[in-house]
Amino acid sequence: MKLTFTKRALTVRETINYVMKGICGRSAAANVLEAEGLALSGRRSYCFLTEKTTYIEPTLLSVQQSLVIANARTNRWSGDLAISRPEDAVAYCILAHTFSQVTCQPCTLSVAPEMLDHLQLMELPTPDSLADIGEFLDGLSTEKHDATLDSAAKLLEKTGISVNLKPTDPVDCSHKLLPVIGEYGNSSFSRNCLRCFADCMTEDTESRFHLAKHPRRASIHAILVSENSSRLPKTPGKLCALIASNPLQIRNTGVLDCIADGGALLLHSATTRQGVSLFTRTETQYLINRKLSVFVANADYPHETKAFVTAVMAHIHGAADSAEDRAVNKLDLLNIKQFSAPELPTMPNHSHGDSSIEKTQMRFHLLGQEAILGAYNDVFETSINPLALDQLFEKQFELNHYPLVLQQGKAPQPLYTVYDQILDDMKKSSDIFKTHKDYFIYKTALALRECSSTDLISVLKAGLKGFLADLELSETGRTAFNSEIDAFFSAVPEAECLGFDSRLLLKLYHNAVRQAKTASLQAFMEEARKLHGSLKDILAMQDIKEQESHGVDVGPLLGSLFKENIRSPKASSGHGTVELDETRRKRIEFSVKCIGQFLEQNAQGPRIVLIQKEELTECYAGVTCVQHEMPLGIAKGVFKAIADDMKDLFLSMRIAKLESKEAFDEELHTEMLSHFSLDSCTESEWAVFPTVTVVANGEHVQNSALNAFSALVGSKLPIHVLLTGDPWSCLAHGLSTSKLIQRDLSYLAISHQNAFVSRSALSSPEHLYGCLENLSRSSGPGVFIVSAADASELPYSWAHLHALQAGRFAAQFQYNPELGTTWAERFDFSGSLLPEKDWIHLSVPYLKANGTEASMETDFTFADAVTLLPSYRSHFMVIESDQWGEHQIPLTEFIQDEEKMFGRYVPFIWVKDTEGEIKRAIITRTLLTQCVDHLNLWRTLRELGGIENSHALAALEQARLEAETTVKDKLESAAKEHRSELESVRTETAKEALSQLARVLVEMDPGQQLGLASQAKTEQAAAPKPSAKQPQVEQPPVEQAPVKAAEKKAKKAPEPEPVEEEEAFEEEAWVDTELCTSCNECVSLNPLLFLYNDDKQVYLGDPEAGTFLQLVSAAEKCPSRCIHPGSPRSGDSTVTDELVAKAAKYN
Repeated sequence: MKLTFTKRALTVRETINYVMKGICGRSAAANVLEAEGLALSGRRSYCFLTEKTTYIEPTLLSVQQSLVIANARTNRWSGDLAISRPEDAVAYCILAHTFSQVTCQPCTLSVAPEMLDHLQLMELPTPDSLADIGEFLDGLSTEKHDATLDSAAKLLEKTGISVNLKPTDPVDCSHKLLPVIGEYGNSSFSRNCLRCFADCMTEDTESRFHLAKHPRRASIHAILVSENSSRLPKTPGKLCALIASNPLQIRNTGVLDCIADGGALLLHSATTRQGVSLFTRTETQYLINRKLSVFVANADYPHETKAFVTAVMAHIHGAADSAEDRAVNKLDLLNIKQFSAPELPTMPNHSHGDSSIEKTQMRFHLLGQEAILGAYNDVFETSINPLALDQLFEKQFELNHYPLVLQQGKAPQPLYTVYDQILDDMKKSSDIFKTHKDYFIYKTALALRECSSTDLISVLKAGLKGFLADLELSETGRTAFNSEIDAFFSAVPEAECLGFDSRLLLKLYHNAVRQAKTASLQAFMEEARKLHGSLKDILAMQDIKEQESHGVDVGPLLGSLFKENIRSPKASSGHGTVELDETRRKRIEFSVKCIGQFLEQNAQGPRIVLIQKEELTECYAGVTCVQHEMPLGIAKGVFKAIADDMKDLFLSMRIAKLESKEAFDEELHTEMLSHFSLDSCTESEWAVFPTVTVVANGEHVQNSALNAFSALVGSKLPIHVLLTGDPWSCLAHGLSTSKLIQRDLSYLAISHQNAFVSRSALSSPEHLYGCLENLSRSSGPGVFIVSAADASELPYSWAHLHALQAGRFAAQFQYNPELGTTWAERFDFSGSLLPEKDWIHLSVPYLKANGTEASMETDFTFADAVTLLPSYRSHFMVIESDQWGEHQIPLTEFIQDEEKMFGRYVPFIWVKDTEGEIKRAIITRTLLTQCVDHLNLWRTLRELGGIENSHALAALEQARLEAETTVKDKLESAAKEHRSELESVRTETAKEALSQLARVLVEMDPGQQLGLASQAKTEQAAAPKPSAKQPQVEQPPVEQAPVKAAEKKAKKAPEPEPVEEEEAFEEEAWVDTELCTSCNECVSLNPLLFLYNDDKQVYLGDPEAGTFLQLVSAAEKCPSRCIHPGSPRSGDSTVTDELVAKAAKYN
């Protein structure tokens, strides 16, 4: 390799960045974690040296390619290399990459701050020379250190520097002490333990120690390592002991796996009085299985740390014989009770308590448990459960969801559903399998926890063993049942059976991604194979032609070539082949390499790159795992490496399409393709992009990686983040509601507005998988927060998660910015229980004191949910029936009435004890505040999702009032106009009648007039004479005929009917669609009568599909009063006079 140089005036900072970028190419990063992500993806990487860069130490233990971190240090000494002169900057950059490549470890390169901006004439390698150096580094071997180091030394001689690259031998020791920087690093307990450990090991001639100068970041104080390495070992069984103040420091870090079997864990006594309460049940079982001893410094040992550490060292070396010397707290596995619904609770007879009890209850509500300790300790010892717990789980029990059956390419189904399908597919019916369905599934669920295989047939067979053991059958019956068993298993499909455990999320996510991307990937790969073969055809034909030009017999080669149908487009078109120049050949070879690599990587299906702290324990098709202590920090670097590969692939596909048609124009396409970027990719190309997913613990992110999480979500990169965590642990820490809301990562992710955000729970697998499917199809960043629980607590873990969801603590929702521009379009609450309600309303049956059955209505609130949490027990004061009073108000009523919140009243919830007796539990003001805060937060979320939006409801009410006012004004105006027209018609008719009378009299003959007069006299004489009490009134007979004619004409005039008579005609039912709030009340009543349009607003469907009673009921339930029932149809049997009267209110 020959290096060429050029001279330029640059600062040391600019020189380092220039050389590093030339060696690493596109893999230079802006921060250390991004550079580590590139290194873990197999890329040579470097972190840019900026003005803000200070000392940052790499966290990786090993790398596949060289990784160099440049730092600014006031002290010129560093762990690896330090530049002492500006003119040595180029040589030290190459040296750092060489050292890192050979040792497979990251290298730090330190520069004094005053030297960074020193301007000097530098002798720099040309870009081609730097590229050659990169190729040389790729050829270095870590197996033959001496040979590779000698080669590196020769390379460095060309830069003018000669350095001994052989590393010094590590300190020979059997134990190493590694102090670790952590939150509790100043603990006197830890410092004393470290000092005593050092003294103990120094006194022991067989155990010398080495104190590491550069500890890696971790959340523990010290580790006693039994190997010659100062870094945390990656393989388990390397640690003798571990020191920590409490288990929270080491939880979810995986560091317990590094302790050897039979090792020790040291804890401070300040955490708790009992060692058992320090750990979860899973951790307890893990400690017992690994035979790990837990040392807890008791009241004496903190003052005698020397004795404590001596006892620990004696235990490690096996010299401790007595239990007193070992000072070990034995951990026993707690018994796990099976969940079973009790009988109906009983309501005791109750009476009012005295005023002193009332004051005590008020004092407890305002001040808490400490205010009444002493005389009332027994009220906090009673074990309680929410009264409505059984009704909450009545239709949503665990066996209705788990175990899950997962078939390839299909959505998961509960075994409860698949079981029925198996029975339907059986060739012969089975009464036993049908009758004992619930019990058989229960036994299968128990067997799944102990079964190593997840194959559905294997799990069912394991469950069948326990089922048969409890089934009492005669010999004849067992023989008949064996034939039914064969028919049953012949109908079982090929699938996996998944239980309620930590493996579930990754399996469902893996299946959802493959289901979403398989079809697109297969179509893209088919096209890639054709183009790949076409390019290889061009190269093969060119090789044959070159050999032919050198006089080589190419007949056999041509025969095999045509036999395999590998022909170039030129050959197939009859034009022959055109000899390839060097530029075109390199271009085609580059495309063949990129497309071939893509086909190889995706041979097992869609590719998924998981980034997490723990090692992947199971193999998944197409999944690659990248381990790192800070997965969120390195995710950008991992994605950048993948994006570079995909950019080369898409560029190669475009080149292949042009080359296969011989349409590549050097002048046109070279310049055009040089500006190609991922922004130019098509939708089909983005569909085959590998899925980059970060799997982390939500509590760890909240405590130590919040900035990295926010930066990743705000980057708009299509990276998925799966966060798991137990919501009970957040509540167990005693955090206030404001702190809990601030720590909720879902709200932080939504604030970025461009990320898909979803929150679900393992207790709702259908909603969980639906969210995973939507996450797999999203084109931007995605955050999926899953509420999980300790699987060892089954079946309580499922019940706890379901109770929290019902109590509005962990609401399930989806926020998808791709669905629209408004919050209502983006939010989806379909997974939450009764999202249109504040609390879940339940009817609870119970037995009265006389034995008769009754029921009460109650709400399941946040306070009901936390009764299941032991740490909240002090917030409930259980009172007997003789202490009940009118000053005690149900919690939901108490929250709704602000006056009662500041009066003499106290809130309570209904609970039941272990005997099933109903009691009242008064809650503290602190818990009341949390209930109100969670309710307000739940209402805010619903408003964002378009459910009971206060602005919409106010606008609806305003529109209703305006509509009523408008209708009233129109009716009054119409009535006034009608009266005016009627009066006008009467006046005109009278005038016309008088006119006609006058005309008749004028045209009449005098003789006729006399005849009329005599006729009038005769009629008058014949008429009866009036009595004395009734005076006689003369009426002119000549005017009778014209008046009658006028009245007749007035009747013929088009008089409008009076307003009161408008209800006489039949009015059709109708819906004012624009006022609909999508409350779903009418649709749930009759989905054929009421239909949704594209805007999810109701319009009236087929009127004959419903009854008049349904129309009136829907109008009564409609919050916007947009449904008008109209008049009843003839023949409707539901019509009554009372119903018609009700309908008139809404017409």
